[in-house]
Amino acid sequence: MSADYASAHAAADELLTGATTGVYPQDIAAAGWGLLLRCEAYHGEGDSALARGGLDELEQRVDAATCGDDAPRESSAVGRLRGDIGDWRVRLGRG
Repeated sequence: MSADYASAHAAADELLTGATTGVYPQDIAAAGWGLLLRCEAYHGEGDSALARGGLDELEQRVDAATCGDDAPRESSAVGRLRGDIGDWRVRLGRG
């Protein structure tokens, strides 16, 4: 894993894990799409189990980042991310 990928993944991970007031929904969505690419890579390598696990983790993090009293409001970008997660679930269900 390259250092650039590792640092980008760590930043996305931190944003989705610790989202609080002041975090923009579009940042949550951008971080989520970064993690969704990881699921796509797992699928491309033929590891559907890791791809499904990655989707589960991503969905839980997005839910946690957008729920609660101090969480940012959900935006259309987060809605599109949720749609992409759903599309990947359908795609993996066929594989």
